[in-house]
Amino acid sequence: IRLEGERSRGDPARLFVVLERARARSLLDLLNSRPIPNEKRPLEWLTGERRIASLQLQLMRTTDQGARQRLLDQIFVTEEQLAPVATGLFAASARPARSPISLSQVQRALRSDELLLEYVLAEPSSFAVAITRPKSHLLELPGRSVIETQIEALVRALQEGQPATAEARTLGATLVVMLPDIGRYARLIVSANGMLHKVPFELLAPSSGTALLDTHSVSYIPSASTLVAIRARPRATLPRQMALAVGASPDGVEASAAAARIGSVTRGVYDVDAEQLRPLPSAGDEARAVAAAFPGQPSTVLVGGAATEQALKAQSLASFRLVHFAAHGIVSTKSPARSAIVLLISLL
Repeated sequence: IRLEGERSRGDPARLFVVLERARARSLLDLLNSRPIPNEKRPLEWLTGERRIASLQLQLMRTTDQGARQRLLDQIFVTEEQLAPVATGLFAASARPARSPISLSQVQRALRSDELLLEYVLAEPSSFAVAITRPKSHLLELPGRSVIETQIEALVRALQEGQPATAEARTLGATLVVMLPDIGRYARLIVSANGMLHKVPFELLAPSSGTALLDTHSVSYIPSASTLVAIRARPRATLPRQMALAVGASPDGVEASAAAARIGSVTRGVYDVDAEQLRPLPSAGDEARAVAAAFPGQPSTVLVGGAATEQALKAQSLASFRLVHFAAHGIVSTKSPARSAIVLLISLL
């Protein structure tokens, strides 16, 4: 990536090809495969999935360190046993790999009001490929260490509940100020890299000093190839309902007291229990606001005691144009497939 970035000097085509070969390959293979739900799942798979789900629920409910370690060991053993079955299932659904996409294919997939930004952090320089329908640009940015220092300052201020205006402007000057004609495009599509995944680009400000949240619609994709693959799919009949909006939050005095005791939390499925999840005061209101944004169109809202795993899985997701979650996320770098959205557990 560094070599292509240095030799391209203004021409993004070569660097773009390298980026797309390295980025989101597993997800792109899944998008290109036959739907896994259509594959017959062996009993061993179903049994293993249920056991892992049960163990994870127990892990979320206990704070005893000895019990947590035993549960983690059991999860590890069960995942190891399930791995050959999972590999066989995904192999059965695979289709021949597609050829790498070109920059011109991405440009044809973009709409006239969209600007796609694909970043890569490197030393001594980082790079951004800015792509629109008529043209593309290769931009040279400061090195990884400089950008990561700015990201850490912004994230730290946000986590501590401090005003982050200065940090957002500093990082915005690094990442978005130099973007050509940014004001001409209402929609920004960001493909991040490394620590950039922690950045809420909506808070960054171009040269005008106004946050992107107030001027642009910002969305995120793993890679340009995934965007092309999704938009190349045949258009089906529009779903019957507009939105499924879910607002799930730890509730009550006990959760609030626990949140006050623990302070800042680094969440991971392996190192957090249910007591460490802060209440999300506006989760329900957020979900209701999503449905209210589409008056006259049918939507389904699951909030409070209705925001359970069972209630969500009872919905046909294909029946909705939009699925929105206001809930805690548990992210695991050790086992990414075990990352989760935290919903309530029905006791019925």
